[in-house]
Amino acid sequence: MSAQPTAVRRVLVTGASSGIGAATARALAADGWSVVATARRADRLDELAEQPGIEAYPADVTSDDDVTTLAEHLAATGGLHAVVNNAGGALGLDAVEDGDVDGWRWMYELNVLGTLRVTKAVLPLLRAAGGGDVLNVTSTAAHGPYEGGAPPAAPATGRPASSVVPLAAGLVALVVVGVLAPLDGLLETAASIVGTR
Repeated sequence: MSAQPTAVRRVLVTGASSGIGAATARALAADGWSVVATARRADRLDELAEQPGIEAYPADVTSDDDVTTLAEHLAATGGLHAVVNNAGGALGLDAVEDGDVDGWRWMYELNVLGTLRVTKAVLPLLRAAGGGDVLNVTSTAAHGPYEGGAPPAAPATGRPASSVVPLAAGLVALVVVGVLAPLDGLLETAASIVGTR
């Protein structure tokens, strides 16, 4: 049984425990959105949820069970009008010949399949709201590797600018899909710090 839709527009922000995700959650809440902030690090989410308008919901976007439970929670507590797919990360600066297969697998699972998993789970909620927005935040590496970064942008860092085309092709007309890729170079976030170790 679903709860009655809220009068305030509601948005899910993934990867909200730090960096761009946390800043996005804060900015949207300050702009009057009801924000559901999700990430793996519950302690950081609790701190973020001290701001009015932000609800913390710990979940791992690489877990089918976590994402299913998150979508069920959203449906039961007011639905959804938008999602900001921000969860992501990068590992290592090795040359391809020295690349770590497990690291690449982790990046693909988090950056690409995590985005697919969340988007797929919330599409019924966006449709039920009469339409919605899907914003995929990606890395500057989506436009090419950064200095010392061997992994090609698409498979390793995920959500390249071109990913919007195949993703959007499978969505109904009422859902707007966009991609945000910071173009001013490498931002210092938790993801970029891990990627440069």
